[in-house]
Amino acid sequence: MPGTIAVSHTCSYSLRYTEKAKFDLARHSWKEALVSGKRSADTNWPNEIMGALLDIARSGRFVFICQLIAESDLEEQLFPLARAIDYLQTSDAALIEKLSPEVQGIVEKVVETLRTVAQNVTTPRA
Repeated sequence: MPGTIAVSHTCSYSLRYTEKAKFDLARHSWKEALVSGKRSADTNWPNEIMGALLDIARSGRFVFICQLIAESDLEEQLFPLARAIDYLQTSDAALIEKLSPEVQGIVEKVVETLRTVAQNVTTPRA
């Protein structure tokens, strides 16, 4: 579990920096978390990353989250979060409707988690 702890700890820094709009520091912490996770023998570390990104997404920084996902080399694992953000930004139901039932359920849960945040974000935020 040391790898998961390191990932979780580093992700918490990324969240704090994002909340303060210190995106360079947040991105640096994010990259450190990815490196720690990839070095870890713990196979659960991508779930820690997903949880951290969901926490960061609650800040309304959807554009920044999408950038972090694109830089992560974890697009497949983070697809449900990315698709939920796409849906929240566009309201295009087809983005969810055409998914497999399993992935659709995950995306719908993420959408519900972030819906209030999305309603409070009037313009795209970094």
